[in-house]
Amino acid sequence: MTELDYLILVKVRSLLGDFKILFEQFKETNNSLIYVSSNSQNKYLLKLFKKNDFSLENVKKLKKIYLDLGVLFEDSILNFFYDEKLVELYYFIECNPFESNVNLLETVANIFNKIYLNSSPSTNHKLINFSINEINNSFFIEYEKKLIQELFEEFVKNCGSLKQSFCHNDLKPPNFLFREDGVVSIIDFQTANYNYVIYDISIFLSHLLYYYKLKKISFEKINFFLNIVFKNIPLIEFKMLYNLVILINLDRIKFFRNKMDGAKNLQERKNYVYQLKMVKEIMFDKKVSSLFN
Repeated sequence: MTELDYLILVKVRSLLGDFKILFEQFKETNNSLIYVSSNSQNKYLLKLFKKNDFSLENVKKLKKIYLDLGVLFEDSILNFFYDEKLVELYYFIECNPFESNVNLLETVANIFNKIYLNSSPSTNHKLINFSINEINNSFFIEYEKKLIQELFEEFVKNCGSLKQSFCHNDLKPPNFLFREDGVVSIIDFQTANYNYVIYDISIFLSHLLYYYKLKKISFEKINFFLNIVFKNIPLIEFKMLYNLVILINLDRIKFFRNKMDGAKNLQERKNYVYQLKMVKEIMFDKKVSSLFN
């Protein structure tokens, strides 16, 4: 369990009074997601994230776009920077995990459609969150380096045909709140920046494919999601989406290999080995590639 620094405790207590930690959903080196309860029994979600290149102006721009489109999102009731981390506190909304809400995929797909139809043709021609410099990373083998080169070059060749907008840049399922009343809203805006719209879709889709490998969602549901998302999107964007999904999975391969090397014990290393295996299976699964044919 994460031990909260004194300054964080003071700021949270100034708003909630005394509180207790209920449980921690996950903990990474720089990130924590902690559920807390106040003396009045209200529940809250406390998020601690590495600061990175957080821009409040970008967050405001993205939220303005969402407001104009009627896309729901949750605002934090407290946020501040401390020790190179962004600390946010949210009212806790009773939500079900994504895997029990796959019936709401249509709602998520329609959110992506709204964002895409509001976006503009590419003018920036820069893909953030991934760089051709990744090819030289020591965690990649030669085959993977060659694949990155090919995918990236194809993407650059076609990027002028792709739409851009202010994007969330981390629209994975955990950043959608699936409420019990069927409402879907979005959280976590610290990565907001200008990007290709299909990048957000590729982040979400790459997680769907991982859940598919874990048998938490059916292949048919993923196909259903893609059919809705791409009813208004040109074929070239569809093809580049696949390139991005592969590039994201290659980035995860790098991440898990790095984690394996730094594992604190055998069990932790086994967990990373298993996750690495799942990601590799996605990349070479013919059924997955058939989604884009």
